[in-house]
Amino acid sequence: MADGIKILLSDGDKVFLELSKTYLRKTGASVLTCQNGKEAYDIIQSKRPHLVIMSAEMRIMNGLDCCRMVKMDESLQVIPILLTLASGKSENIEKCQQTGCDDVLLKPINQHTFFSVIKKYINLNKRTAPRFAACIPVSWASSDGSSHSGYTVDISTNGMFLQTDETVPVESIVCIDFTLPVSNFEIKCKARVSWVNRRESSIKPTFPSGIGLEFIDLNELSHGYFCKYIKKVHVEPILQRIY
Repeated sequence: MADGIKILLSDGDKVFLELSKTYLRKTGASVLTCQNGKEAYDIIQSKRPHLVIMSAEMRIMNGLDCCRMVKMDESLQVIPILLTLASGKSENIEKCQQTGCDDVLLKPINQHTFFSVIKKYINLNKRTAPRFAACIPVSWASSDGSSHSGYTVDISTNGMFLQTDETVPVESIVCIDFTLPVSNFEIKCKARVSWVNRRESSIKPTFPSGIGLEFIDLNELSHGYFCKYIKKVHVEPILQRIY
């Protein structure tokens, strides 16, 4: 299990940070974040994370300089550092490799690649949050601004499967808006499309056409209301039947 493992994410791109945190939320790892190389170096010195995933291109201090400093320090150099790049040009990759980094990841990074590279350096197991059947109306918008609607088939604290006739490619980022039953609390957040179920090519034949979504930027207040909803509507009735 990943309990006790600390991972540092350092990137000036807030969307990438939130997406990576979403990936790692299921693992039980403790995730530290910052947005520049100076902060990253301070955290590496004080917290000694088990893995660092850091952008090569950041303000104040870039990831290249931070990585060099870490790898020159005998007490820190054993910490694996993965540098991320927005461009796959050979000269950029070579600059990363010259810092002594352990691996280079090219953006955008899909979930499969993300975990396959990470598992080369730490023992990280994904844990899936339990899903519960639910039918909640959801409004969603794709990156081109077009608006759509649908209904949840199931939900968890990490995401939902959304029944909808309109689909978008895997890894797309969409904006979703829905109101929780009981509390009537409105949730607005971004989500990543993790899988797509189409009538003509069903991954899950028992599911309707739609998209599997992973929450990206669900804030603490919304997450709290969401957990309360799942506990009240889905978990407590199960416990009452058992006991």
